[in-house]
Amino acid sequence: MKLLRLKKAAIVLISLILAAACFTGCGKSQSGGEGTTIGGKVEEMSLPGTENVIGELKVQDDGSILMSELEHTDKYKSTGRVWKTSDGGKTWEKVYETLFEVEPVGDKVPETHIYLADEGWLVDNMDFDFSNGYSLERSRLYMKDAESTPEEIDLDWAKVEKDGVKFFTKEKIYTFSIWGEDSGLEPTKVYKLNMNTKEAKCVELPEVTGPDILLYDSRYVYILYYPEIKETPISYAQSIEMEREQITSSAKGIRYDMETGEILESDMMDKLAKKVLLLDLDHGDAMFCEVAAVQGGSGEEAYYVINNKGLIRIDDRGEELLYYEEKWESSDFFSGQIWSGKDGEVYIMCHAENEGDETGDKKLLKIS
Repeated sequence: MKLLRLKKAAIVLISLILAAACFTGCGKSQSGGEGTTIGGKVEEMSLPGTENVIGELKVQDDGSILMSELEHTDKYKSTGRVWKTSDGGKTWEKVYETLFEVEPVGDKVPETHIYLADEGWLVDNMDFDFSNGYSLERSRLYMKDAESTPEEIDLDWAKVEKDGVKFFTKEKIYTFSIWGEDSGLEPTKVYKLNMNTKEAKCVELPEVTGPDILLYDSRYVYILYYPEIKETPISYAQSIEMEREQITSSAKGIRYDMETGEILESDMMDKLAKKVLLLDLDHGDAMFCEVAAVQGGSGEEAYYVINNKGLIRIDDRGEELLYYEEKWESSDFFSGQIWSGKDGEVYIMCHAENEGDETGDKKLLKIS
């Protein structure tokens, strides 16, 4: 799950989930470990014995769960792993591990991220070099499974902007570029690439007329924006109030289905856009968004937002707090990731950390 936006860097996570009615609505409050569940049922799952960075989680058709992990082994080494559980997180099996090393000179930082695909995973090795300013070298390798030979994925032939990449198969790869405030920059675009045929097709979307946040998950792309403000503010304070008024009155949301090609514009998407854009305005560089979509259920359109104040549902009845932990809000740093399951359940990876604490409190929660 990714966030792309022009205006600010992304640091603290807020995650959103589009669902087809996966919660029952209001219910009796019940304790979920150290947290409180307002609606639904919460269960804390074990983690695979790691204090490292969790990348992605995927619920497979047979009910088993894959999880990717990143570890900075030392200054010039980075390790990526894929874990699997078939018993709801009681036990985990390491099914894949890779080590990425960079030349041990200068101010280099290696990172290995593993993105779970339709079948297998994409290994993204990045070599950040801060020795003389900033430069980045990267290589992408596709693994059909843990035993297959890595296959290089080179997208340089596609002469399009690539602010983000979502890999499904070699025949279905999506890349994204986002709207620019400065004159001459291209508007937000979504491209569909086919490595076998070397085709790059720009997806036809409704026009995005101003600053936006672009998010995507395992199936959907979400573009949340507000119309560009033409008036020039006389102060920073006025510019913030002008943005707030524009977002409150005119925020818009677009959802693109990468599986079917369908485009959705709805009142609920606009509510979601307003919520996220106002959070972005109020918290600035202290906010990060991700989106995931739950399949199945009754078909009702609903959205979920997680931040340090808890998990919130947005639907046609308004907003409802579903789960929270007091230490999330009191921590110096909070991050949260969210994924959908096959039966309407939601998986939350939350990490609360205080200054001086190297590991913090990390939990994997299942809410159904």
